Amino acid sequence: MSGWSDEPAPERWRTAAAAPPEASRGQASWRGTPERSRAWVPLVILVTGLVLLLYSMQLGSMTTSGYDLQRLQSERNEWRQRNEQLQLELAKVQSLAWIEVEAVRRLGMEKADRVTFLEIAPPAMAAGADEAAAEQVAENAASVGRFPDLLSIWRGVLAQIVPPIDAGP
Repeated sequence: MSGWSDEPAPERWRTAAAAPPEASRGQASWRGTPERSRAWVPLVILVTGLVLLLYSMQLGSMTTSGYDLQRLQSERNEWRQRNEQLQLELAKVQSLAWIEVEAVRRLGMEKADRVTFLEIAPPAMAAGADEAAAEQVAENAASVGRFPDLLSIWRGVLAQIVPPIDAGP
C-alpha cells in the first residue's frame, strides 16, 4: 500500500474523523494551551520596549545636562575673566598717576609751579554755646597765636621737599 489509490481511507483516518466528542474536546483544549502560553510574548516585548525607551530618554537627558553644565561652566569662566579685567581697569582709573595724565591730556590742566595753602580760621561759636567748647577754642587760638607762622613754615618746607607726583608719558 504505497502511494495514492482510490481505495477508501484506512481505518485510522476514519477513527480520527469519527472520534467521539470527548476526544475532540481534548484536542481543542490542547490547541488552546499553546495559544495561551504564547500570549505573554507580546507583553514581554512591550515591557522590554518601554524599559528601553525610558532608558534612552534618561540617557539623553543626562547627556543634555552634561552639555549644559559644560556650557554654563565656560560661560562662568568668561564672566570671571571679564570681571577681573574690569577690576584691573577700575584700579587703573582710580590711580593718581592716571588721573593726572587725564587731567593734563583731556582737560588741558597744568601742574602748578608753586603750591599755596590757605589757612581758614574755625567758624565763630554761636551765641549761648557751651562754655567748655568756647574755652577749648580759646586755648587752640592761644597756641596758634604763640607760633603763628610755624604751621605755614612747615607746609612751605614740605612743598619744597616733596615734589608733586609726576604722571609720566
